[in-house]
Amino acid sequence: MKTFLTLAFFIFSITTSAQDQPVRGEDFVRAPAIGDGLSVSNVFQSNMVVQRDKPLTVWGWAGAGEKVTVSFAAKTGEAVAGKDRAWKVVLEALPADNAPQVMEIQGAKDTLRLENILVGDVWVLGGQSNMEFDIVKVDDGELEAASANFPKIRLLSVPRGKGFGSVASFERLEEWSSWSSRHFTKGDWLVCSPETVRDFSAIGYVFGRRLHMASQVPIGLVDVSVGGTTVETWTPKDVFDVVEGKETRDVVKQWEEKIDAWDPQADLEKRVGQHQRRLESMEKQGKTISDKDRVPPSDLRPGPVEDRNRPGYCYASMIRPLEGLSVKGAIFHQGFNNCFSGSDGARMYYQVFGKMVTSWRKAFGDEQLPFCILSLCTAGNPQTEDNYLVPMYDVGPLIREAQHKTYRDFRDGGDEAVGFASTFDFRKSWYHPQIKVPAGERAAKWALVTQY
Repeated sequence: MKTFLTLAFFIFSITTSAQDQPVRGEDFVRAPAIGDGLSVSNVFQSNMVVQRDKPLTVWGWAGAGEKVTVSFAAKTGEAVAGKDRAWKVVLEALPADNAPQVMEIQGAKDTLRLENILVGDVWVLGGQSNMEFDIVKVDDGELEAASANFPKIRLLSVPRGKGFGSVASFERLEEWSSWSSRHFTKGDWLVCSPETVRDFSAIGYVFGRRLHMASQVPIGLVDVSVGGTTVETWTPKDVFDVVEGKETRDVVKQWEEKIDAWDPQADLEKRVGQHQRRLESMEKQGKTISDKDRVPPSDLRPGPVEDRNRPGYCYASMIRPLEGLSVKGAIFHQGFNNCFSGSDGARMYYQVFGKMVTSWRKAFGDEQLPFCILSLCTAGNPQTEDNYLVPMYDVGPLIREAQHKTYRDFRDGGDEAVGFASTFDFRKSWYHPQIKVPAGERAAKWALVTQY
């Protein structure tokens, strides 16, 4: 007898209980990246949007040699799992459809049932913290969230992943944020509502909301942004390692030297010494020291090998699990962390950025994938006669120049699918200017004019 599982509810219900709740400071996994037996990549779930007008590739795992059949919207495809348990089915392209539909994935004994799936446009949202920034934390964000009654918009925030140990899927989890000191739900497709949108990318939500309002097509938004990241971490390592240019070659060498020089035992001894000095300081100040405080560190840290800004790390963590997914396009807002490397960093940015865009297009199977570059936003006050010299130390203009030059390179080469939206004038005296609603609208204007 066949077992039918509605994945979204089933996975959540069997992995959470009163005694299994997220522990402060730790990630809490609700579903693994790859399940036992018949399973599908976690990018395929109930409540998702699949891309219209492009072949639909679905992949997952089963017993070696097991036949798998995927059925969706009157289309059917079959595959046989290989020795590594992996299988992949490609279904014919479908037109946009607002009606909820069911996908069934049938194996030898079990059948997975994914419900409430729409056919529309899927957009990828990439970058760092200014893309990641929650809608409720920006100017007019609470109003946007309160108005977010859009059941045909679906939201997915991809977890940070495990770098080069990531696989062709991702975990579904409660991911701990040391920045916000709380857990965020990651890896679940959610129906857009005032409740579910609150933690979602402000720029991404506003972008998707405007596209949906204008086109009435279902919109899926996939957020792959991570705060504090650089352009090189979003570029595949094998691509970055062969980019020409002295500044890029220097960065490759620096990372190789950092990784070779890392001594986990010496690092542990250093932290043990720091811990002991901290206890001595607390004792001198007469502070209460708990038993937990007295426990010295004992873990061996991986060091730069697992640094989120190691070239290729975020690509391997968050883009690789999506490789093969059909999407409409991407928007990308990043650059602040590359400012810390000065003018050399800006030159490296220009050498690498175009390669990153091309790599993302390759990952999603479309050499002409629509890709909108949102320029680096502006921190600090405008330059005046009174503060004339201070802004001259800001490398931001050089990063924005590198971004615009990359855009022009594509356009001058005949690429009409690349776009550029400036956020330079959305200025507040902080590196997280909360003027995100207009930034999302600008990206949407580009998409509506060129893609809709």
